[in-house]
Amino acid sequence: MLNPFDADSLDPRERIAGYGIYRVPGAAMAPAIGAGQIVFSDVGYYRAHVPQRGDVVVVRVPGNGMRVIKRIVGLPGETVSIRDGIVEIDGRDLSEPHVAEATATTPYSREMTPFLVPQNAYFVLGDNRDGSEDSRTWGAIARNDLQARVLGR
Repeated sequence: MLNPFDADSLDPRERIAGYGIYRVPGAAMAPAIGAGQIVFSDVGYYRAHVPQRGDVVVVRVPGNGMRVIKRIVGLPGETVSIRDGIVEIDGRDLSEPHVAEATATTPYSREMTPFLVPQNAYFVLGDNRDGSEDSRTWGAIARNDLQARVLGR
């Protein structure tokens, strides 16, 4: 769960002119974003922009409302699968230089049956595949649940 400086919601008091500042408590996005790092996000970005593959985003987890950081890998209408630890989009290998091979060693990270991403939804994964709960568990994330785009750390 993301903690905007140890709070757990994304209300206006936690924004500075439309930007959110968060301390990341876990390593689900390692090595790109490590535990304890501070990241900045644009809270209104997706009001004017279409989400893209590779965007690092703050998402609201379906069912419990927690906010976490993940990376968009699957777009609406695409089929996402994992074979031998490689993410495939519509049967083609996805280049992911940000994912360290050592973070995708368990069966959870090495194989996934094909999943069709619904319209107006996105498939998100943590870069630390063995240590991330993400769309492999929750399913696709509705566009409305994309809370912000991470800008930097």
